[in-house]
Amino acid sequence: MALLQKTENLPPQLSGEFVRAIFEGKKYPRYALNQALERNRAEIQEGIYPYRVGLIKAILIRTYEVKELTVSLNVEVADIGYRLGRLFCVLERTQEDAHERQLNRTIRENYYGSASTLPGTVFQRLMTLNMHHLKKLRSQGGLGIWKAKKYQEDISNIMDGIDVTDEKGAYPIRLNLKQQGLFAVGYYHQRHLGYPKKQTSDTETEQGE
Repeated sequence: MALLQKTENLPPQLSGEFVRAIFEGKKYPRYALNQALERNRAEIQEGIYPYRVGLIKAILIRTYEVKELTVSLNVEVADIGYRLGRLFCVLERTQEDAHERQLNRTIRENYYGSASTLPGTVFQRLMTLNMHHLKKLRSQGGLGIWKAKKYQEDISNIMDGIDVTDEKGAYPIRLNLKQQGLFAVGYYHQRHLGYPKKQTSDTETEQGE
């Protein structure tokens, strides 16, 4: 049974194991991460719930000993799962802004499941789509041009210093369970930075007055 939105829907066995782990200082059950991720993918059209990210992060920290996770975005995390989660979010942001947030479905609804498990099957396609979204943003002029530049910088920074390709020049075919969890957390952290907003300089303010 997958983890649902209400605590009373937790399997009794899982609840008991969590309580024992908390009081005895033991690791959380590994299979709980798989269940949380499955539920996350099943409900991705509604976004990622903070409580579920908290659960995923708690399991990663205590059970998988991922110590570099913080409350919010940590740009120093180099794990491929975390980086690809952040990258996926930026690609989604670019798409949303290019279409002025008037989309019925974004790449999240269409590709999150495969991107978070089998990135090698979709990321090259997403990067190609992103080129079109950036072009559409630039065609809007002004703020659109600035946002396109900002998103390009974000993508470069995310991918800088990490080898996201194998010897054949492709994205990783598969992410393991730990990396899938880090993908979810990375996506959530990047998403909650908000949309980029151009800062108005004093000169621009004076000219507008």
